Amino acid sequence: MMVAGPKALFTRVQTALAAMTTRLEFMGERSDLAAVNKLFGNAMIIGVSAAMADILTLAQASDVDPQDAVKLLGLLDLNGMVAGRGVNMAKANWEASFELDMARKDVRLMLETAGSRPLAVLPSIAARMDQLIAAGHGAKDACVLGIDAVTRA
Repeated sequence: MMVAGPKALFTRVQTALAAMTTRLEFMGERSDLAAVNKLFGNAMIIGVSAAMADILTLAQASDVDPQDAVKLLGLLDLNGMVAGRGVNMAKANWEASFELDMARKDVRLMLETAGSRPLAVLPSIAARMDQLIAAGHGAKDACVLGIDAVTRA
């Protein structure tokens, strides 16, 4: 449970709230912080679901058992990616470990593999990558996809 609002009020009701959940997080005194953070979490759930749909489409197109594709993803450290790439994005650190140009090549291969099958997110990612490459960001890390999110006023 995520809670936001006056800290003194949270302190008074903390025990009662804790009894209702396995985890209680005080997000801060701004009244909208719990709702905003919920949207962040739901965006991640929806984004991962859309990416999984595209990965399973690639598995289908490649004649790979979908359970094998999911099993392979279990080898990836997704928390580490959020901690590394997410933090780099938030800090506007575009030092390349996986250049956008190279990532775009891989997305092209993914789109070609999928053929005419419907995809949830890869076509939009490709379009955004093309915009950023045209703007001169191709040699930066692929996390430059977040450049507008951290540089806008």
